[in-house]
Amino acid sequence: MRPTGPYTLSIQPRTVVSTYREPVRGWIDNVYGPVGLMVGIGTGVLHTYQYDQDAVTEMVPVDMVVNSVIATAWYTAKSNQQQIPIYNYVSSVQKPVTWNEFLQHNIKHGHHWPTIRAVWYYSFWPTKSRIMFLFLNFLLHTIPGLILDGVASMFGKTPMLSSVYTKLGKVASTLEYFVDRKWNWSNENVQALWDQLSPEE
Repeated sequence: MRPTGPYTLSIQPRTVVSTYREPVRGWIDNVYGPVGLMVGIGTGVLHTYQYDQDAVTEMVPVDMVVNSVIATAWYTAKSNQQQIPIYNYVSSVQKPVTWNEFLQHNIKHGHHWPTIRAVWYYSFWPTKSRIMFLFLNFLLHTIPGLILDGVASMFGKTPMLSSVYTKLGKVASTLEYFVDRKWNWSNENVQALWDQLSPEE
């Protein structure tokens, strides 16, 4: 994020997810990224996905990202720095969370507050292997999608599952490079920024 004007800064949040506290806890206006993954699992639509369960995922709440944007703009203007500061807003330095831990948290709370939009029971088998993913994707997504869409067409309903699973396969291919690798980020500038703020701020 590089605003025009006399001051320039670079804020680089990682994967932005639902809110921590503001305006309400858990608010989000889309179902992309990890949130979309959990929605798919929770509704019983998504049954497999390719990722390394032991890899640390970078997720930051959107309200905390907004707060950091405001704070970095204030501090950049106040300090009048000559070089462009880079603020990596990441979670793994202080609170690393693996994909498996993230999944287990969602399963735990998803069973307490299940969605009324579920189409099937929770059943999910993640895998790191590309070959295994393609096999499970065909077995658990492609075949059921074709069968259920065929039944829907017989009763005059609009078939949807096949197109949904095709999109999910493309998304998995796109994200494969990112979810299978481990990244090391530094957030020293963000930590230094917090030290400049009062407890009230």
